[in-house]
Amino acid sequence: DTLADCSVRIGTRGDDGWAPQHILLFGHTTRESVVPIAMETDLTRWLSTDASEGALTVPLRLVGHGGSDTVIHRLLLLVRTADEDDAGTDSLIQLQVTINGQLHVSHAITDTPQDDLEQGLSNWYELPVQTPFTRADLDLHGQMELEILGSDAWLPDSLYVFGLDTPTGRPTKLVPLAAKRVWGGLWLSRDPDEGSKKVSL
Repeated sequence: DTLADCSVRIGTRGDDGWAPQHILLFGHTTRESVVPIAMETDLTRWLSTDASEGALTVPLRLVGHGGSDTVIHRLLLLVRTADEDDAGTDSLIQLQVTINGQLHVSHAITDTPQDDLEQGLSNWYELPVQTPFTRADLDLHGQMELEILGSDAWLPDSLYVFGLDTPTGRPTKLVPLAAKRVWGGLWLSRDPDEGSKKVSL
């Protein structure tokens, strides 16, 4: 409540230019509880200490903390793969949200311009919502599950799911739906000797 849109800025400390695309800043209150602070999407400015390459810093506008009645139009999945041998996967993963027996989200992560689900790397995925819902709907009548669709085992390190209040562009509110700051060592695989094929979030 003490912050304004000009309170948060991000910049570089060197002259090797950087062009971020999306940025989300959030804080932890406990291991399983997060608070969105600031967010920008679809950035086009370069950052550098060399004025001929870009700006030194850019502001990050505050983003609201959505409540249990905020209508969710899409999801943001942030995941980091563990930095250990064979933790990355070439298998697809799928996130599903079911409320009162009806699928509201069912989306498989396919190839993106990122290095998808590779060892020691973080990924940002925006997922479509078929039927908008609220966190209250999910808490009272639903479930959210992450499933691996292949037998190439995968070990996450951390995982977050946020609900976004707009169908496109920069959201005005984020609703924390899942926060696994420490994943806990559960491997995912359709091979039962390697891990579990599905986990509830």
